[in-house]
Parts: sequence; C-alpha cells; structure tokens
Amino acid sequence: MNNNRKSWVWQYANRVGNKAYCSLCSENENNEFCCNGGSTGSLGRHLATIHNIQPISDNSKPKRYVHTKF
Repeated sequence: MNNNRKSWVWQYANRVGNKAYCSLCSENENNEFCCNGGSTGSLGRHLATIHNIQPISDNSKPKRYVHTKF
C-alpha cells in the first residue's frame, strides 16, 4: 500500500488501514469511509456535499506533458 498522500482530502481525514475517518465530523456521525487501494472518491464527495469543501484548483502551475519520440 502506498503511503504517499497526494490527495487534497487527507487534510481533512485520517487513514487507518482501509478506512478513512473525517476529522470534521464528530464520532457520533457517519464519518467512516472506505479507501481500498488509496481511493478517495467517497471521502471527497462527503467533504463536498456535507462540509461544502472543494479542492483548490491551481491553474498557475504548468501542466505536465509526456513527450515521446516515434
């Protein structure tokens, strides 16, 4: 399992094994999310719909392109 946490959602959650827990929710709320294989979709949707948090889009960074020679 890769421990590199590149997704924006990890600012708002803690991972324990294959589960992620929203740090903005109380323990009494439904704050457990599956993150098998490092997937963060369900946690991202939770942050967007419940907490109204969206990832910050940084358009100032140059896009990376892969150039191949034929």
